[in-house]
Amino acid sequence: MSLREHYAPTSDAWLGNLEANWEAAVMAVGVEKTRAWQLFLATGSAGCHLGWTGANHVMLARPESAVTR
Repeated sequence: MSLREHYAPTSDAWLGNLEANWEAAVMAVGVEKTRAWQLFLATGSAGCHLGWTGANHVMLARPESAVTR
């Protein structure tokens, strides 16, 4: 299942939260990691908005006969 249409606004919201709480994030993990997360969220969002990338959900399950009891 493709989550691209949902991932873009979600990462936009996460990016907004990060930037609104920039100082706290820097205090928690340092400026380098905070900038890395900013870049990750911004590029992920842009890629989804432009249709260049996506996010997929895959669910796997073992057949019932493979489950040991």
